[in-house]
Amino acid sequence: MGNPSPLRLGSSAGSSPLLVLAPLEGITTAAFRRAAMEMFGGLDGAIAPFIGTIRGARRYDYHLRDVLPGVNGTRPLIPQILGADPEGIVHVSRACADLGYTQVNWNIGCPIPNITRKKRGSGILPHPHLIEEVLSRSCRPDLPAFSVKLRLGLEEADEWREVLKVLNDFPLDFVVLHPRTGRQMYRGTPDREAYGEFLARCRHSLFYSGDINSAEDFQGISARFPETAGWLLGRGFLSRPVLAREIRSGRKESFAMKEIAHFLRRLADEFLASGAAPPWILGKMKLYFGYLKHGSDDAAQAGEFWTVLRGCREWSLFEDRLREFL
Repeated sequence: MGNPSPLRLGSSAGSSPLLVLAPLEGITTAAFRRAAMEMFGGLDGAIAPFIGTIRGARRYDYHLRDVLPGVNGTRPLIPQILGADPEGIVHVSRACADLGYTQVNWNIGCPIPNITRKKRGSGILPHPHLIEEVLSRSCRPDLPAFSVKLRLGLEEADEWREVLKVLNDFPLDFVVLHPRTGRQMYRGTPDREAYGEFLARCRHSLFYSGDINSAEDFQGISARFPETAGWLLGRGFLSRPVLAREIRSGRKESFAMKEIAHFLRRLADEFLASGAAPPWILGKMKLYFGYLKHGSDDAAQAGEFWTVLRGCREWSLFEDRLREFL
């Protein structure tokens, strides 16, 4: 497996379009990334779910386990950092560099209230001076290249204007914008008018994130914003892991219960190999299928499986039911 790939996701290297797996806490973990990328392909790399800073901590061995080079396969990966403490962010950045990473991403877009109330994630967006403090410590030649993932604001959709003035003053690797506010969570629709204005004013390579659920969605957004440097696939990819391939080929692929069952089997095997207990894995299977059922070509069959899975308490029953589709 070796060291992380040197491919720089913020540069012109790689394929066109540049498609990156978005970070989703507790979901797009190393096991998911390995299984999805090896079975379905189409992605250029991924941004990992965040590593939270811990005030006063000097070692992050436990928190770095999901980005260890030996567990991530061969596709490029960028670790993500969540925090508002400049010193803590520098410590995590150095720890990632020690693992061979040349890029890190700072999460200032997370909308979870328990995080935002601590001025982390999108909670820092109303405070541009705090963002400037972090960037002044983190954008240095002796640290990994620094990128930022953000939303339009925490409460208001125009908070980005002051934030972007700060971002434009630093040598960022790239910027990712999800054009919703933190308070919106995932409700409503992305504000693509605001995205277009942000794109016009941003001095960095800009990646788009938000509601790319089909190849048709991608075609419409990419035609409208051709200057966009890259595209993050999140919940749309979770629902339909063939999405990246469909975007590249322009053709709809088969994704029925047979394909879903093979994917769940691979995920379960990944978790079993890591020593996880079957009851915990069963909970994960419910979590993943909660997304996958929305992308299935056969809604009726997926619905029947979901009825069984949702009430399932026995690992053997899950395996028996899954085997019917393999």
